[in-house]
Amino acid sequence: MANFKIFIETGTDLSRKFILSQHRLRVMPLNLIIDGKEYRQDAEHPEMLTPVFYEKQRKGKLGEVAVLRIEQIIQCMRPVLAAGEDILYLSLDDFMGGNLKAARKAAEILKKEFPQRQVLVVDTACVSLGLGKLVELCNEYADGHTLEETYRFALEKAKVIHHLFLVDDPRYVRRFHQIGMVISWWDRMWGIRPIYEVAAEGYMRLKFAPRGKDKALNVLAERVLGGHREGKIYIAHADDLATAGKLRGLIIKKNSKLKIKIGDIGPAVGVRCGAGAVAVFYEGENRNAEDTDSRG
Repeated sequence: MANFKIFIETGTDLSRKFILSQHRLRVMPLNLIIDGKEYRQDAEHPEMLTPVFYEKQRKGKLGEVAVLRIEQIIQCMRPVLAAGEDILYLSLDDFMGGNLKAARKAAEILKKEFPQRQVLVVDTACVSLGLGKLVELCNEYADGHTLEETYRFALEKAKVIHHLFLVDDPRYVRRFHQIGMVISWWDRMWGIRPIYEVAAEGYMRLKFAPRGKDKALNVLAERVLGGHREGKIYIAHADDLATAGKLRGLIIKKNSKLKIKIGDIGPAVGVRCGAGAVAVFYEGENRNAEDTDSRG
């Protein structure tokens, strides 16, 4: 029944093996810019490998992500539409730099060229393996369902996928979100380890401010155990597998039946959370239903 492709961006942090094995997925590369040089980050042969990126970042090369160009998106979409297939575009949240707007504009332009075809763009408000989880769910759901049904499924699922980031160095968050400046000062003075969440509107905001890494990991574990409702839990790390493993252990210790997958935070998201960050993603209640701010 599904006669459409799902377009995603490299910021989903899904493994190359998985992406390349799925015939329905098409990947828009979010290229990396460091010292004025642009590195192509396609799914199959990225020019900047994740460990190399974090090595450069720790040496002070902060980097940024190139915004997708409208024409670039059109060139990738056109062959799919010309072949008689529709498109579902799952966009990384818009604070990543305007890709959502570019995708919507590309869809509008292509509608005039292919009036019989559909391009539906979803503002997921998801990042990293939170978006990766949504992509996996939508890719599976698409078997036996129409484009419109999968579109509605994506909208509803995106609302319940929670994102929590334990940030090792708040200066990376500070580059994009003013609240990071306050937490950076706290961190230096009191050993605060800030935990941010991605809100339902798609921006990062402070959620907890515990003292010390161990307490911060316990806060994350407690949050997952108290809020998880169904499905696999995803943990992602920015070149800190040991801490990701410790978080997994804290969760499993309380509930050994939970399924947990660990992966990398790639450069597209790493520029905004920094080396050493650890994030956890899980399905819970609607993100809009939660309080807007709390401190631990």
